[in-house]
Amino acid sequence: MATEANEPELPELLDCIAEATSLEIAGKVARAFGGTEIFLTKKITADHKLAKAVGLPAAQAIREALGYGQYFIPMGQKFILRERREDIYRNRNINKIDELARYHGVSARTVWRDLQIMRREIENDSGRQKS
Repeated sequence: MATEANEPELPELLDCIAEATSLEIAGKVARAFGGTEIFLTKKITADHKLAKAVGLPAAQAIREALGYGQYFIPMGQKFILRERREDIYRNRNINKIDELARYHGVSARTVWRDLQIMRREIENDSGRQKS
């Protein structure tokens, strides 16, 4: 599913979830269940832990795409890191560095580093588009 150059490659299972639902839902699944196993029953109900995490329609779409059974959910660390960096860059003028660091549970230095990485990527992308 990674179509853009700056979009990280998703692990196969998360990619399948993203195709069945959305990239946002795949991220929610990775954050909620990454590194653990989850059992998808033949019928997903509102009290299933996946339905509680992503909503019943999305959980049913995931179950439809994957089938029932036990699945190991990858952590999707590159994907989650990318989401954090994009959020930090998007909110750089709204929030202070310390607030962004607290919100994301990282140090202020990490926020600065993420901002530098995103700025570099944007400069590289705009340089590629001009040529």
